[in-house]
Amino acid sequence: MSPENHAQGFTHCFIVSFKDKKGLETYLPHKAHKAFVEKLLPILDKVFVIDFVAK
Repeated sequence: MSPENHAQGFTHCFIVSFKDKKGLETYLPHKAHKAFVEKLLPILDKVFVIDFVAK
């Protein structure tokens, strides 16, 4: 919904937050993450991932 037209065709965003970097490192190989990816990949044209630390 970018009024500047910067969405580059992306229509959805999923936000997953963790207490610390260790939480992210635990989640990436976790079966819950793998199940999430398995469900989404067949219906996505492309994926854009941003990892960031909020302060």
